[in-house]
Amino acid sequence: MFFSKPCLGIYIILLLFGIGAIFYFIKYTKSPKKIKGHSKKYEFDFVADNGIRGIIQRDYNELQKVLEINAWKSSLILIGSLIESILSDQLIQNIRRYKEYKGSSKKSIDKLDLANIIDDAVALDIITPTAQQLSHTIREYRNLVHPGYELRNNLECNNEEVEMNLKIFDKIYQHLRKHRQLLTKKLPNYIKAVEKNKKNFDALKKLGLIYHALIKYDLAIKIYKRITKLYPRDTTHLFLLADTYEASGQLENALDTYNSISDAEPYNKVAENSKLRIEKKLEQMEKKIFRE
Repeated sequence: MFFSKPCLGIYIILLLFGIGAIFYFIKYTKSPKKIKGHSKKYEFDFVADNGIRGIIQRDYNELQKVLEINAWKSSLILIGSLIESILSDQLIQNIRRYKEYKGSSKKSIDKLDLANIIDDAVALDIITPTAQQLSHTIREYRNLVHPGYELRNNLECNNEEVEMNLKIFDKIYQHLRKHRQLLTKKLPNYIKAVEKNKKNFDALKKLGLIYHALIKYDLAIKIYKRITKLYPRDTTHLFLLADTYEASGQLENALDTYNSISDAEPYNKVAENSKLRIEKKLEQMEKKIFRE
């Protein structure tokens, strides 16, 4: 009925060992915490390119699903893709400023890696320097599909890494959304200023810039054409008109506008380089149509 002293000692040791094993299991094998805060619907109306916007929305919807199942590596790849797509679109919207700046790389935007895109976007004041705090893993997200690269470079794929980079993605998103909302609030003031004085060059120019930034290209083009009639010798607005034509996909009109600038200023290198860029785009489009 009663245990001998040696047997009792053994049972006590086994009991303590069992309790320790339970505590170890609870501490080190519990499920990682789920990351919340991304269940709400995000609007990417500040993205101008319809194709890029579709990709962003698709990837964002997929991100919600992989976060639910704690798929950290997939989450990091999608976060990296989202940031790259959003910032690439922003650089395209500011193509002339980007070409003048030339930034950390002289490559075309579609050839840049995420690190270059972030640095250029910060330099052009498109986003705040917060984005430069992205981790090494997210900057190298394209290489996460290669296991060897992941091991050699000690890339981390865990919930802490995902949570940190999600916060930075949120800051980029909120910054661009707030900028759009701020422009929307300013819009009525410039409309009134133009109605009050139809020859107000500064108000017309700012109104055109706001329409362009809000991706209301047709309205921006109308404003810039009005400026053309009022101030035919000023080429500043012609550059803005050409930029808007290009952003809206009206490449032939953009080329015609750059030709007008070259006629007025034969040695304008920006106009000449822009003409070459547009001609290359038109040539690529023709080749694509021919292949199809």
